Amino acid sequence: MRSIREDDGQVFSVDPDQGYSPLGQFDIPASPYLSSFLLLAGAAAGKVALQGFAKDAATESFFSTAGASFAYRGESSAEVSAGLDPGAGFEVSALGEFLPHAILSGALCAGETKITGIASLGWRQEKRLRLLVRELSKMGLKSEEQNGTLVFSGGSLKGTEIIPEGDPAVAMACSIAALSAQGQTRITGSECVDKSYPGFFTDLAALGAIIR
Repeated sequence: MRSIREDDGQVFSVDPDQGYSPLGQFDIPASPYLSSFLLLAGAAAGKVALQGFAKDAATESFFSTAGASFAYRGESSAEVSAGLDPGAGFEVSALGEFLPHAILSGALCAGETKITGIASLGWRQEKRLRLLVRELSKMGLKSEEQNGTLVFSGGSLKGTEIIPEGDPAVAMACSIAALSAQGQTRITGSECVDKSYPGFFTDLAALGAIIR
């Protein structure tokens, strides 16, 4: 970690082309879903091990499908290493709340990623999907909808201003995308993350990310 910059508690800036330094010790959320965003950072740009992470089938299933190296270390630790599969395919009914993770994996991979069954999404999930696709498209994600299937192509992202419209998952996912983007990314309205994961940006910085 080098520095963190926070402007009035509402805007965080994330520097590009980042790696990670060795972890210190910090608390992670009790929710496997929320803490999996830190594991997703490992899948995107390095290697992350979390202590206090109980075994969770949904988390393991997502990372295995995405092609990342996922392993448990004892009863309360999980580790993910970079290696997202550019040819990964996801089904909405199997993803559940990991839909943002799947969209982000499509943005980070240079190849084609498909998410099928989007017609079955409820309005809340569909709103999140549309919002996240919109913001990641500003960073360079290309997407196309074909008969209820979303097809993504990413891998060459650029920094931009992200407006998550109060959705914590969108803010967290775009923060992780920014780690692999060229140029600086600004997240306006980043305080929305506090509704779900207070301290997310502090924890991301504890992994070695440069956030200011």
